Formats: sequence, C-alpha cells, structure tokens
Amino acid sequence: MRNRPFTLIAAALVVALQGLVAFGLGAFVGFLTLTEGTDNIPGEVFQIVFGLALGIGLLVVARGILQAERWTRGPAITVQLFIAPIAFFMLQNAMYAPGIPLTASAVIVLLTLLSPPSTRAIAEAEGDPESKPTP
Repeated sequence: MRNRPFTLIAAALVVALQGLVAFGLGAFVGFLTLTEGTDNIPGEVFQIVFGLALGIGLLVVARGILQAERWTRGPAITVQLFIAPIAFFMLQNAMYAPGIPLTASAVIVLLTLLSPPSTRAIAEAEGDPESKPTP
C-alpha cells in the first residue's frame, strides 16, 4: 500500500504492543514456573501457552493491519472487546497501573481501526469495487 493513513499505523502499533506484552507475560510466567516451581503445573502451562500464542497472534494481526488486510479487523476488534471488561474490572478495583493503559489501548485500537481513513485504506487495498475515491 502506497500511503497508509496515520490511523492504520497507530492501530498496528498498539496491537503490536499488546502482542509484545502478552508474549512477555507468557514468557515471564514460564520463567517463574521454571525457577520457583509450582503446585499447579496444568494451570501454569495453560497460562504460558495462552500468553505466548496470544502474543504471536496479535503480532501477526498487527502486521496484517499495517498491510491493510481486511481479515485483521475482526480479530483485532474481538480482542479489544475482551480487553474492555477486564480493564473496567481493574479500574473499579483501584488497579490503575494496569487498568488505565489497558483501557487506553483498547479505545485507541477501536477508534483508529474503525475510523473512516482506516476503513477506506483497507477497502482500497482489497480492491473493493464500492470504494471509490471521493472527489
């Protein structure tokens, strides 16, 4: 794509950051499990695999957003809709340090990914016949 709008770039950057955080948390749980041990091996393994898989998945989605691929909007929006109630819970329980960035990232991705410039760029990149340049 020759000229990506700022909104598409911003959405890709925030989703990539979310992916890096998820991957890092999965790796951190793995590190703690190996160094400190655990009584709940299946639970720890699930957390590790989930964090690593989510992180890799979000990084793939971020790359697709940057390339204006239409399929990336669904997964990106779905993740943000899962993040919103978690962030709301954190804010209600005075966990502001993780709650505020989580809320901000979800709002930024939703606003930038659903904005008209992003929608237009994705439609143009896919060769949508209904996307015509406005005069």
